[in-house]
Amino acid sequence: MGFTVFFFLSWLVISVFSVISSTKYIVENTFTYLITLTISINYSWIIIEEMKLISLTQKGLPYTAYLLNRSIILPLVVLISIHYLIRAETFAKKLAVMTAAVLLLVAMSFISQTLGILTYKGWNLGFDGLYYFILLMIAFFSYHTISRISGRVVA
Repeated sequence: MGFTVFFFLSWLVISVFSVISSTKYIVENTFTYLITLTISINYSWIIIEEMKLISLTQKGLPYTAYLLNRSIILPLVVLISIHYLIRAETFAKKLAVMTAAVLLLVAMSFISQTLGILTYKGWNLGFDGLYYFILLMIAFFSYHTISRISGRVVA
């Protein structure tokens, strides 16, 4: 069941990103995607394998669902939220976009936990929310930095 849910969510997020994304920002999108993916992989390795705060299923399909969440859904949700953050004009709208993105990613963690893909030992959803907020900020500033370097200033 977990694989089916995350496979559907992966295609949904990919479709939404394809619709809202512009091909003229491919360098910025690729850079931010790779930064987010690298941080996500390293973070999950440290939390799951080194600190053993989260236990991960050993079954094939649920593990594949975890990989879909970590490697496709998470970076693309961050990119989608960055596109909406850039378009938001007021601080309240930016805060609303960031809150919605963090809540969506925490909901993905909750679904993973509910479906038995992840089991929290010394961890909780609040720590996930904090991590997603920090990841979103890092991704936003990396997107902004690469936009300035490439000559396209993002307000």
